[in-house]
Amino acid sequence: MIFILTNHANVAGERLMPVGNFPTGVSPYSVHDMVGNVEEWTADWYAADYYIYSPRNNPKGPENGIARVLNGGSWRHQKSYQVLSANREYQAPNYTSNFVGFRCAWSKSMIGQCLIDIKR
Repeated sequence: MIFILTNHANVAGERLMPVGNFPTGVSPYSVHDMVGNVEEWTADWYAADYYIYSPRNNPKGPENGIARVLNGGSWRHQKSYQVLSANREYQAPNYTSNFVGFRCAWSKSMIGQCLIDIKR
């Protein structure tokens, strides 16, 4: 059984909390709120069978679809398995809620390109 402690992440809570309210849950890379607080939109389209035929490393999701993938869990989830970073759900791209958010992320190749552009 997996347990996420409520002093490490905003799970089974009453509302959304500001980032950084759970300092004991900061990752070794200094990233806050990797689980709990909000489910996070991804760029991936959803397909129920995608992982059957997807690449093993860094699957990007199908090229199109009608729903986008949400990762993780939020303050509203009550069960530990629901807040794992591997938890995947899906919603229409125009879906909004106070338990859904996003995290900006870049691939290594994008970071390298940005650093090159800054130096110019």
